[in-house]
Amino acid sequence: MFPLLIALDLSPTGWPGAAILATCYAASLPVIAYVVRNTRPIERGTPQVRAVIGLVLALGLALALAALARPHTSVVPAVLYRLFYAALGEEVFFRGYVQSRLNESFGRPYRLLGVPCGWGLTIAVLLFGLAHVLGPAGSFQWGWGLWTAVLGVILGYLRQKSSSVLAPAVAHGALIAVVAIVGAD
Repeated sequence: MFPLLIALDLSPTGWPGAAILATCYAASLPVIAYVVRNTRPIERGTPQVRAVIGLVLALGLALALAALARPHTSVVPAVLYRLFYAALGEEVFFRGYVQSRLNESFGRPYRLLGVPCGWGLTIAVLLFGLAHVLGPAGSFQWGWGLWTAVLGVILGYLRQKSSSVLAPAVAHGALIAVVAIVGAD
């Protein structure tokens, strides 16, 4: 959707751009749920988990080497920052820590498209959106908070479905890496 925002000359932090992103993300949740419907959580330490972690680390190393080889380009450092600092850091905190700890405290008595969830998902989504409202892009970016909260529902759903922060971290990282590449900041 970010290329569409660029074509329409809309900002993801302004209300029109934020409304488009939030609507598209909300509409994509049932599609994502359908695509991952038969996916079972992968247990930690399995070859599949090690392969995905290896792939992510190899991508990070390749990007780091590209940044060293071509220091004049701003895209590679921007992608590295988004993948490893923003996406991974946010997912470990919001989905891995906040959502998981609140789920332990309050349980998961509800279902979202067939996946057990509870107040942990709801509160993590609200905190994720609020963190972007108050984020470094400027004070009180309510539009940014809106679409990131809707994105947080998808990421929280992926966390619940996969029982890992790896799936939402990869999804989050891919999304914001594309933003860095197309220059939709």
